[in-house]
Amino acid sequence: MFEHNPKAHRTSQTVLRIHGSLLILATLALTTASGLGYLSGSGQFGMLHAEPIGYIGLFQAYLLMTTLGVALWLASTVVNTRPWHLIGILGHAAPLAANFLFWRDIEHYGITHAGIAIHVSMITLECIGLWLSRNPVAPSQRALPQPA
Repeated sequence: MFEHNPKAHRTSQTVLRIHGSLLILATLALTTASGLGYLSGSGQFGMLHAEPIGYIGLFQAYLLMTTLGVALWLASTVVNTRPWHLIGILGHAAPLAANFLFWRDIEHYGITHAGIAIHVSMITLECIGLWLSRNPVAPSQRALPQPA
């Protein structure tokens, strides 16, 4: 038998909704900014004008993360949120690993520390949601005496 903590469940759902909303907004903004850099050669993503393959990769990655944001937002409406917090964590694991693996290349553009901070923050947020979504076992019932 499981205890149900409505406040923890609501907070867990709120974590998914916040994370999903931030992913949707941030990735649409990044898709737009990288597209402008690709087209004009100016701004933070201006290098994409000379390297269109980079824009193609970012376009796909950002829109996949937008899809993840929509999925997390929708998951905020379900009863069992626990698996979705794991998905939210895993969604940031690859980009975080890339920040470390390609540190020198990314550092050249001055975005490494920001990327690490963002991904670690979102992983931390989802870890809180994961912790809140647990279903602790109710105190065990006392065993009744067995008839002889």
